[in-house]
Amino acid sequence: MVSDPIVHHFGKPYMKEYSLGAGEWLLTHSHTQDHVSVLLEGDAILMIGDEATELRGPCSVIVKAHLNHSVRAVTPIHWFCIWDMDCSDVDAHEKLVIEDQSMTVESAFEKMGKSCLP
Repeated sequence: MVSDPIVHHFGKPYMKEYSLGAGEWLLTHSHTQDHVSVLLEGDAILMIGDEATELRGPCSVIVKAHLNHSVRAVTPIHWFCIWDMDCSDVDAHEKLVIEDQSMTVESAFEKMGKSCLP
């Protein structure tokens, strides 16, 4: 199952908040600038490029610009993407920072290996 349940927190910093069930994904994409991601609770696999990292919340990571990345919830998770910008318009933010959403879930699973399949 693929999910995109977003709660937006406007202002500076601008935060996107996701609550995902076990097995759900934030699809692969890349950005024009670095941002901080916080796994508030739960277990997840963060895929950056070809590298999969298992995470257990609470923890934070810096996702560098121009690197394809995705998140898979192993257990239910609460995930934040935090941007050092003042934002009051979602569409304007997306046009400014999203650069690529080309990888499919299937190709991400393939790169992560069969041990990560649900």
